[in-house]
Amino acid sequence: MSSFTWKYLLLMVGNVFISPFQSFSQLVFVSIGKYMPGKVWGMVARGTQLKELGIDIRGIFLISIQEQMLLLHASAVVSAILIGFLIETT
Repeated sequence: MSSFTWKYLLLMVGNVFISPFQSFSQLVFVSIGKYMPGKVWGMVARGTQLKELGIDIRGIFLISIQEQMLLLHASAVVSAILIGFLIETT
């Protein structure tokens, strides 16, 4: 699902189409650096590939921020649903 979300964001914001394999490989690059603070590694890993696809640095930064906001909101929704179930159970 994350691969498709990333592909969609790139298409909508950057007008760049990437293959499912490219999207997945970018997510793998991001996962490799999950122990680095923040999303620095993800921006560097994806940024190099996205720069080759013609997206400028500002666009790469904005797309990365937008992805993080979507993930944050998705986490909030899932947490709210789980809390709702916990409150209803004894």
